[in-house]
Amino acid sequence: DGMLVDLTDGEFAVLRAFVERPRRVLARDALLEAARGPDTDAFDRAIDVQVSRLRRKVRSRGDEIIRTIRNEGYFFVPRVIRL
Repeated sequence: DGMLVDLTDGEFAVLRAFVERPRRVLARDALLEAARGPDTDAFDRAIDVQVSRLRRKVRSRGDEIIRTIRNEGYFFVPRVIRL
């Protein structure tokens, strides 16, 4: 919608991971690595919190942007067009 949204570094890293791999289910471990690096000691629930915050910040007119896929991870719904 052309609005600027402030994101934390972690939220931006998760969003970037989704945009770089659009319309694919991404496991929590893959998102955790994208957000915090391969040597992180964080738990996968940390990603759940970041995804929840990201959802709130980038909500689009009631449309679902990030879908939870039970026992698998998360799915970025919008199509991504490479420029």
